[in-house]
Amino acid sequence: MDFRVVSVGRVRDPHLRGAVQEYVKRLQPYAKVELVEGLEEKRSPRVTESEDRACMAREAERLLATMRCSDVVLVFDQRGRRLTSEQFAHRVRGLLHSGARRVDMVIGGSTGLDERVRQRADQLLSLSDMTFPHQLAVVVVVEQLYRAFRILQGQPYHR
Repeated sequence: MDFRVVSVGRVRDPHLRGAVQEYVKRLQPYAKVELVEGLEEKRSPRVTESEDRACMAREAERLLATMRCSDVVLVFDQRGRRLTSEQFAHRVRGLLHSGARRVDMVIGGSTGLDERVRQRADQLLSLSDMTFPHQLAVVVVVEQLYRAFRILQGQPYHR
């Protein structure tokens, strides 16, 4: 099964990019993981609310265009369901046995996601009640995916 972490924004910070690359490397024995990023719309610093919604709509078009109909889509959103690492690992196990070929794990940009992306989701998940910058959210998602595989393999990491 292939996993794609689809982020509207880019991970620009070199330290965070290094962390993402490290977890993707650690995931190689378990699954193919690809980072898809840079789908964001340029915004003026003084963007109006209606302009912001239009930008999110264009980002949604780009996001949805990267997905196949057969993909399982997990969207990380503050309104989503919170899972423990063990619960997330069991969700990953279910995906591995589902017959799906690819899972898209979607992270919105600094202003969130258009409702069409949420509607496309097979599941809405929340990383926390707190809000994270999208760059940090990408690190957390790939780390939790790595942790899930370690938990499923019964390997020491998750404590």
